[in-house]
Amino acid sequence: ISLQAFLTGKLREVSTKSGNYACISDDLAAQASSAVDRGLRLILDSQVVVNGQKTAWCAQYNEETLECARGRSYELASISGDESVNVVRFLMNYDEPSQEIIDAVNSSVAFLKSHTIMDKKLVRIKDPTLEFGRKRILADVEGKTVWPRFINLETLRPLFSNRQGDKLDSYDQVSYERSEKYSWVVTSPGKMFKNDYPKWQAKHSPDFNGLISETETGQGCLQGALPQIWLGDFAQ
Repeated sequence: ISLQAFLTGKLREVSTKSGNYACISDDLAAQASSAVDRGLRLILDSQVVVNGQKTAWCAQYNEETLECARGRSYELASISGDESVNVVRFLMNYDEPSQEIIDAVNSSVAFLKSHTIMDKKLVRIKDPTLEFGRKRILADVEGKTVWPRFINLETLRPLFSNRQGDKLDSYDQVSYERSEKYSWVVTSPGKMFKNDYPKWQAKHSPDFNGLISETETGQGCLQGALPQIWLGDFAQ
């Protein structure tokens, strides 16, 4: 879905004859504009809804059913805590967003915010006795935050896996090879929360801030409270 957002963004540049596309014909720009409309519609329609609540986006979708699908064996069908950020950034690039776009941005930001894992950081520790000479652990680091790369579609808890495609509930269940050669937690939502969303929210959604929970404001555009992460075994 991240690639879909990227390509639709490029087509927007073509449709408006921006930058390097200033010399294209009006006919080609019109075709690009039509494609942008279809691409945007696909992105908005593919936002995952769980129990009537808009969440974020999956990394991959089935090309025929448009349902969430797995990628590689260890990339299970799930909500993406990483690629959803690129989709939100694409939607925030609209200068005059529709209410549907505003709602999609706010609901996905609120969902990702609710899945923040506080006071954790992925760190590397040297260990020459191990195959790769190091290991990565989720360490307690005050003030640091991470997000799960994958979120279970049913439980809305962090999701991990192995090369066999098993569903795993905690980071410490991931094999040494997969913990070293794949990133199961990400920091991209935090960068968006700090640098991009506040400016967009102040301009396009002054009455609702997805970074502030309903319990903090007493109100919100979302129906019901968003699920919170219980660290549990994630704190191992």
